[in-house]
Amino acid sequence: MARQTQSEFKAFERLFNKIRRAKAEKRRSAVGTLTPAVMRKHLASGAPLDLLYGVNRDGTAFTVDDLKKFDKKAQATRKKYGAGKRGVRIDQLIKASKSVDIERCKTDLRTARFYRIFNSTDGVKLHFQTSASPGSQYTHHQVIVRLDEWGDWLTSTLPFNQAAQRILNGRISFDCDCGRHQYWYRYLATIGGFAVKPLEYSYPKIRNPKLTGACCKHVLKVFVTMRGPAVQRLIMAEMKKDAEKIGFGGDRSSANRFLNQKELSTVERSARAMKSEKAFDDYLKAQKAFKKKLKEPKTMKSLEEATKKAQLKAATMEKIARKERQGREKAERDVVLAKFHGHMMASIYRDKLTKNQAISSFAKDNNMKVADVKEMAKNITV
Repeated sequence: MARQTQSEFKAFERLFNKIRRAKAEKRRSAVGTLTPAVMRKHLASGAPLDLLYGVNRDGTAFTVDDLKKFDKKAQATRKKYGAGKRGVRIDQLIKASKSVDIERCKTDLRTARFYRIFNSTDGVKLHFQTSASPGSQYTHHQVIVRLDEWGDWLTSTLPFNQAAQRILNGRISFDCDCGRHQYWYRYLATIGGFAVKPLEYSYPKIRNPKLTGACCKHVLKVFVTMRGPAVQRLIMAEMKKDAEKIGFGGDRSSANRFLNQKELSTVERSARAMKSEKAFDDYLKAQKAFKKKLKEPKTMKSLEEATKKAQLKAATMEKIARKERQGREKAERDVVLAKFHGHMMASIYRDKLTKNQAISSFAKDNNMKVADVKEMAKNITV
């Protein structure tokens, strides 16, 4: 397969911006959607939904009990993904995904190409182009992944290579333009707190009433590519640039570009080396082995001992830091007190000022409150 150029990815981006706008316009004119307003209205009135909002797959009308079940599922989903904190960890998303989507990712898709990093006001986003399934009316789909822990690790003292790993394995949000994501998962991502705009507030009453799964095959394919060393190196390089930048947080002057031709070639070679079958099989085996190991008495004892040691070490370090801090503060107070004593002696005996005048002048010269200086005066004799 011929390698794509930066100009081709720019054309792809322009095309998918048009496609997304067209889909958004079509979505706004949709009828029969189960919006929050519709759910509130019918839960309050008990009126049937069949006239305006269609029927179940078995031909029966949606009832108030159905709506209550939908609402209960939505509340459980919010709790499951910790809505309120942006993004969800990739391992949690893979674990929540349906096996059918994982299998389709393995068998249906050839590529997921990383081609753009975009530092928007909403956060740092990675743009990917994925192949479509054989027989699909489309040739490609676009997946956008927002790195929701970028700021957390950018400001840490962790080495950039380790910080990049943490970011790429940490909390993320995403969007895919495919129908599977739109009709099955976008509502779930929205209420779960891991959606990138456009958001979806209409309940998937026909396609996914039980709110199962999490990711379509295109997003899962992107997760495989994100595990590659080339993506990690690029994220590490962009973090270095962002850390050295002088400007406001969220400034769009850095980490906002299409990859150059050399980077595109490197990323594509890395992506081809990352096989979906191995990536997911390794992940699932590791998860299973870790859970089994965690339940062993020896492991539990080791974890308890390690936790106690870590807590003791943290308490000791805090005690040392507190003593050092108190020592510094005492030294600083002694310096100020000595300075104040000299000022009072000179002001009263040389400059013939009153005690209150001397206190006021010291407070002014040292940008201190007069009340604080008066309190300090109690500790000296002039």
